[in-house]
Amino acid sequence: MLVDAPHCPPIVSVDWLALSCCLAHPYDGAPFEVPNGWSVLTMGETPAWLKRFFIMDELGNKVATILTEPRMASMDRRRALVEIANRWLYHPALESYVDAVLTSYPMAVDGVNRVDLCADFEMSRSLWEVVACMVDSSVYLKGLRRGNIWWSADGSKRIPHQLAWGGRDSTFKWKLYNKWKELHEGGTADPSKPYIEDMWREAGMDAKSVWRLEVSVTSCNQLASTEDDDKIFFMDWYRKRLELYTRIYGDKFVLRERQGHKDKRNDPIVHFLDFEGAKAVKHAKPKGARESDCEKRVVVKMWKEYNDGEVRANDFLWREIGSFLRNMCQFERNVYALCRRFNLSESEVFEALAESEGVSTVPEVDMAALMAHVAARLDNASSPC
Repeated sequence: MLVDAPHCPPIVSVDWLALSCCLAHPYDGAPFEVPNGWSVLTMGETPAWLKRFFIMDELGNKVATILTEPRMASMDRRRALVEIANRWLYHPALESYVDAVLTSYPMAVDGVNRVDLCADFEMSRSLWEVVACMVDSSVYLKGLRRGNIWWSADGSKRIPHQLAWGGRDSTFKWKLYNKWKELHEGGTADPSKPYIEDMWREAGMDAKSVWRLEVSVTSCNQLASTEDDDKIFFMDWYRKRLELYTRIYGDKFVLRERQGHKDKRNDPIVHFLDFEGAKAVKHAKPKGARESDCEKRVVVKMWKEYNDGEVRANDFLWREIGSFLRNMCQFERNVYALCRRFNLSESEVFEALAESEGVSTVPEVDMAALMAHVAARLDNASSPC
C-alpha cells in the first residue's frame, strides 16, 4: 500500500541489542538478584554456551537472555552474552530494565556484540519509484553488493517486499523491507509485535504502508565518532540512536544512478529518505592496528587450513591448528573476523573448533605387544653367538 506523501518523518529505533560481558567470577550456581516479582528460568545449553538463563518480569515476559560459560574450553569461563528482548527495546523505560539485568549478577559490559538500528517510514509513490530502480539495478548502493530480492504475489504480478545489501565482510549490512507484511506473516489479523504498530499509529502513520530500512552493525567496538574519536558507549546506541543512524545512513547508504561511467563518482546521487547525515562515524583503529590486521589475516588463513581435507586427515596437525585457533578465538575480534569472512555464526565457529579438542596426538600403544617385543630383543642380545 502506497501513500501520496508521508504523514511524518521516519521513526528511528533499536531492534537488536546484544552486549558482550564478563562475569566477576564463573557462574557457580549463586542465585540471581532480580526485582521483586521477577524470576529467572534455567534453560537448556546451546552449541556455544553451557549455561543459558531467561530473565522474566512479573507478568512472565522475557526481559533478557544471559548466556555464559563458553563450551570451548580455552575460552574464559567468565565470558557472557546478554541479549535484551525485543519488546523492551521499544519501551520508554528500557534503561532501567537494562540496569536491572546487568545488576542481577556481578558483571561488567566490555562491548557490544551486535546492534540493529532501523528507520520506519511510509512508502510513498515517489519512494516506490526509487525502489523499482533498485530492483532493476539502474540505481545501486555505493560500495556494497546487493544480495537477494524477496518477492510476493499480487494477483498475476510479482512485487518485491525485501531487498538486502552487504556480504560476509561487511560491517554494515542493510535490509529494506515491508515491515507491516512481516508483522502479519501468514495473513494474520493481529501483528506479531503489536507495540511496533502502536508506535506507528501514535506518530500518525498509516500502518499498512510502513516499510523499514534497517542496518545491522557488527564490530561495534571498532567504531567511533569523528567528533572526539572516542568509542561509542554501549547505551549510546539507544540514547543517540537518531544521531547515529542518520550519520551511518548519510555516510554508508549512498544511492547512485547507474550511467555507465568508468569513474562511478560521476554517477549522480539519488535521494531516498529525508536524513541529512554527515560523515561522522568511522572505524576507530587502535595504536596496534597493523598488528591486529595481521592477527586477523593469520586467523583467517589458519581457519582455511583447519577445514582443508588433507589437514583434517592428519590428527596431529589438525589438533595443533585447532588449539591455535581456540586460543586466538578467546579474543572476540578474531571470532568476528571468522564470522564475517566465512558467513558463520559464533556458535558455528565454536562447534567446529570443539571437534578437534578430543583428538589424541599420541597413537595408542599395545603395551603387552611392546613388552613382548622388548623381551625378545633382550633374549636375542643375551644369546651366545
